[in-house]
Amino acid sequence: MEEKKENSKSRFLEFLNSIGISQYKCAQMCGWASGYLTGLKGDFGADKLATMISIFPQLNIVWIINGKGEMFNSDISKNEEVKEASKEQGSTIPFDMFMQTTNNYNKIIAEKDAEINALRQEVEKLKNK
Repeated sequence: MEEKKENSKSRFLEFLNSIGISQYKCAQMCGWASGYLTGLKGDFGADKLATMISIFPQLNIVWIINGKGEMFNSDISKNEEVKEASKEQGSTIPFDMFMQTTNNYNKIIAEKDAEINALRQEVEKLKNK
């Protein structure tokens, strides 16, 4: 019998695929560099495993480490909502809330920029008089 030659990265990518999260979104949620998963050549370190546990509580970390057992923790179902988060200096907020707040700020900034441009044009007109 041939044994699968998988590492923790390939198992984690399988997990992400099963819950429908891209590598890029995962990196955002975990506070990792956007290309971290792509560049990883093997197994995760303890700090990354700790982050995985906090962001994906349904993930069986033993399965990630050695491939034994089930992908999902038996006490937490696969259908449990994924804890989407953005990390900043150790704090955690829901990812959707982070994105909504960011979008709101971007709209405010765009409105301010339009107002500033209109005022600049008005100032130019007044200078020319």
